[in-house]
Amino acid sequence: MPVRILPGVGPKTEEVLAKLKVKTIQDLKKLPKGQLKKLFGKPGEELYKKARGIDITPIVEKREIKSIGAQTTFLKDTLGPKIIFEEFQRLVDKTFYKFKEEGFTTFKTIVITVRFFDFETKSFEKTFEKPFSSKKALLTQGINMLLPFLDKRKNPKKKLIRLIGVRIKNLK
Repeated sequence: MPVRILPGVGPKTEEVLAKLKVKTIQDLKKLPKGQLKKLFGKPGEELYKKARGIDITPIVEKREIKSIGAQTTFLKDTLGPKIIFEEFQRLVDKTFYKFKEEGFTTFKTIVITVRFFDFETKSFEKTFEKPFSSKKALLTQGINMLLPFLDKRKNPKKKLIRLIGVRIKNLK
């Protein structure tokens, strides 16, 4: 089976693995856990387990929704504000659509996730005193939270960004 079918293996991870001549799950199983961890950090350990069919995530038929969000991996790592903000707008649209579709009316917490080119992942969570109910509020507050990752405030080495995500919590 191709390595791409494993959860967590997107185009960029597949590209890194292809450089190591890893195209199938069988090829992946030959790599030591330490090498995967060095390449991908904690997700590398999970990848090691998944290649061996180890996943202790419980199967749940229906569960209470505690958060709603979306994330995307860029085709090319970037610090370009235009690319990042256009994609962020799409993620907000997708998140807000699901929020309304599920019948929620307000949210109080916004979480921004950024993964850099070296797989370092940072999240910034903010709970507001008053709940929000509009897509405009999610977009405005989310952009304010995302901006520091584009400059030295939360990205002092000006690392290129690989992935961004937005999530809302404290749903009513």
